[in-house]
Amino acid sequence: MSTTRDDPRRDEEGTTAKPHRLPRPRDLLAAVDGSVHFGHAVGYYDETRGLSPEVQAETARLLAAELPGASRVLEVGAGTGLVTVPLAEAGIPMTGIDLADGMLGPLRDKATAAGVSVPIAVADAVRLPFADGVFDGLVMRHVLHLVAGWHEALAEVVRVVRPGGTFLVSITDYTGLYHTLQERFLTAAGGLPIAVGLRPDDPEGLEQAMAAHRATGRVLPVVRGRRTLTISAFLRNMERGLYTWTWAASPRTRRHAVREVRRWARRNIGKLDRPVEPEFEIEWRAFRLAT
Repeated sequence: MSTTRDDPRRDEEGTTAKPHRLPRPRDLLAAVDGSVHFGHAVGYYDETRGLSPEVQAETARLLAAELPGASRVLEVGAGTGLVTVPLAEAGIPMTGIDLADGMLGPLRDKATAAGVSVPIAVADAVRLPFADGVFDGLVMRHVLHLVAGWHEALAEVVRVVRPGGTFLVSITDYTGLYHTLQERFLTAAGGLPIAVGLRPDDPEGLEQAMAAHRATGRVLPVVRGRRTLTISAFLRNMERGLYTWTWAASPRTRRHAVREVRRWARRNIGKLDRPVEPEFEIEWRAFRLAT
């Protein structure tokens, strides 16, 4: 059987490489002790998931405009406060929860530095520790792909937000070359899943689930930003296992997969010091709950 230039069995010089037997990918939930949380990612969370001050400010303006007169708003999966703290600075009374308690220390520090008060708690998206209808709105950024029971999480949103309240949600801002390299890594690592919950490229699934709760939604104007993350740095982050979609792969498998992706990138892109996604768009959806 002949091989082509894109055949993963060939190395960068075009010679046939030795077959690589991949260990069986671990179930992602089992790989992280049953819950996908970022407790061990606190040290690099802002580096790999961060937003520039300009994007944070624009996001806060966009979301605050959807919450006029709100007296209490919850962010589920608040992390280190990248959305919660700017919203609090914009005058929105925020509460933040996260499954990883280590995230809440940086959030508290940011809130203190900004001179705002943000009540925080450790809690799970599928078991929110709040009474029915106590919030005017709820914010969720990049959470539902981490929740196996994401339908349960949406049911909790509908429960804790008052009738007629607002649910603001963003499921992804990864497009273009970022997404291409991500998919190639997942394939090279043995067919790893991109998510344990809602796929980040499935907004239709989100819309259908919210329609089942009789919520009406719309897409908000996009927030545009820039990234300086280079292809080379992105590949190193994959190999280090800094992204949730890499966690089910062993270190050996990650190294193998990154080698394959790097070869493809050098053949098809060239230099790896260019940004992965110099310009990007963040898409938010606003759902109004039934009255």
